[in-house]
Amino acid sequence: MPSGIRYRRSFRGQSTEPTHNPMFTRRSWQAAAIQHFSLIGWIVLIGILLLAYWLFYSPAFQITSVQIVGASPSLALDIQAGPVHNQLAATRLFIFPQYSLMLCDTQALAKTIQQTYSLDAVSIDKDFAHRLIITIDEKDPELIWYTQDHYYYLDQQGSVAGMIDDITKAPDTFPQIIDEANEPVTTGQTILDTDRIAFLTSLNAWIRDDGRINIFNYSLPTRQGTQLSLHVSDVPYVVYFDISRDLQLQQDKLKRVLDENMISEKNPTEYIDVRIGDRVYFK
Repeated sequence: MPSGIRYRRSFRGQSTEPTHNPMFTRRSWQAAAIQHFSLIGWIVLIGILLLAYWLFYSPAFQITSVQIVGASPSLALDIQAGPVHNQLAATRLFIFPQYSLMLCDTQALAKTIQQTYSLDAVSIDKDFAHRLIITIDEKDPELIWYTQDHYYYLDQQGSVAGMIDDITKAPDTFPQIIDEANEPVTTGQTILDTDRIAFLTSLNAWIRDDGRINIFNYSLPTRQGTQLSLHVSDVPYVVYFDISRDLQLQQDKLKRVLDENMISEKNPTEYIDVRIGDRVYFK
């Protein structure tokens, strides 16, 4: 008779209905599972665990290099040290490493890079030679900003699109703006609003088309200030504009000065001021 079962007797004879011995201890479900789990099942489970380790943790799929295409060297270094480093050091579901090609969330990384650096587009491809390939499409620059001994591109929204590594290779059609306050900037930071960008680019295009003034650069005393100084090549004076006032009126006054050759007559040595009223001031 099994040790864990006894039979109950009745006045009609022995009953076949089993009853449990109160002294008998039932086996746990874990023990039962282990006993009935087949050898093939264990082999399959171990195989799945080994496959997961190989895919997610082994060096076979580990990201060892990141290639950034379409960005300046300085911007590429910023992206590498910032969003890329943070993403590869993170995990998914608390335990799965993102330094694995199989687990790296490239969509989240692309979104972070695009938003952080105010880029036009970012795409990321996985190269199973242990590499991520990040392709950058920067926004079209509108002007060049100079501060802290460095040149930067500003895009259409007035945000810093990236540092210029070699100013001699930058297009000379972009207006160069000197920050007289000499304040530091970071990539993606908004420096000027769109109204200021429009004023600067329109004025610069008109002066270049007119051709009678050789632009050296422009300067702003502060980012929020309204006084814009145009520095002319090979002359001792500057031309003052007011960014908060009507651009067309100020252009018309400067055009009248050029048409009537008033510069030769007035012989300014410090400035030509077209900001106030309908008159032009010389000094």
